[in-house]
Amino acid sequence: MFIMCQKCHTFYQVPKDLIVSQAMTFKCKKCGFTWTTQVDDDMTETPAALSEVEENNLPDDTEAIFGKPVTEKPAEPTTPTADVFAPVAEEKRPASILLPLVAWILLFLNIALFLYQEEVSSWFGKEIRTPVVIQNVSFDVLHEQDRPQLRLYAQLMNTRAQTIPAKALVVTLFDGEDNPIQQEEIVLPYAEYEPHQVVSLDRVINPVNARTRRLEIKVKDKET
Repeated sequence: MFIMCQKCHTFYQVPKDLIVSQAMTFKCKKCGFTWTTQVDDDMTETPAALSEVEENNLPDDTEAIFGKPVTEKPAEPTTPTADVFAPVAEEKRPASILLPLVAWILLFLNIALFLYQEEVSSWFGKEIRTPVVIQNVSFDVLHEQDRPQLRLYAQLMNTRAQTIPAKALVVTLFDGEDNPIQQEEIVLPYAEYEPHQVVSLDRVINPVNARTRRLEIKVKDKET
């Protein structure tokens, strides 16, 4: 069977056993042109335009001119394996009900901070350990009939916006080398403090150690 390139008109001799369908695709080895043609019985005869010498010199390199038959199905794409294309996990989104809940919590915290801003600032700043501030502390050591006495002055201020109970005070005396030498407890004559109330303290400790040079005063803890 003889096939002629439709572009450069080169003839090729193709064995019949390589023809698998009526519509075949060929590729010219000389010019590289590719074409599809219908194969019929007329192609089996030698073209009249060829001389005997040309007929004997026709190439038999069928591999160079053959492509895949038109009737062949295209190769099916390979299916990717699971380890190459792993399924993407679906992103979990929080339920829409959480947003209003968070908004209500933030609103509640803002209201609480506004109402109790004094307590919160005192707690974070650690300026005081109790709701009562002891300020303007001073003292005098008096010698009455060879018995030293200590007169204590101070101010007690309720830092809260509500009424709180009044606890006893603990006074610790120190000598010149800052060693504790005496401790006294003062019971207040009132049971509670009014909101933001300031109370003056004037109390005499008798007797007192004559070596007193410094003192500390604080509200008595529940444990003591």
